[in-house]
Amino acid sequence: MQDIQKKGAREHLLVCPIEHIPNVHSLNYDDHIDLLRHMEEVGYKILNKIDPNAEKRLGFHVPPFYSIDHLHLHIVMGP
Repeated sequence: MQDIQKKGAREHLLVCPIEHIPNVHSLNYDDHIDLLRHMEEVGYKILNKIDPNAEKRLGFHVPPFYSIDHLHLHIVMGP
């Protein structure tokens, strides 16, 4: 899904899991490592389809610096 606040990025998308996880503090290594790896893989796959050579950044907002009560990975491609 596209993030409505691009803020200078060429692309700014979100990868959201189906399972409801409120935020990064709710993650548990044993239960969620496969999900996090999958989210990262999906993010890179999407950005590489757009431009394999562009700078890419992936990351989560950590409470209290987030506005959606559902875990989502930001995937950002530089300008």
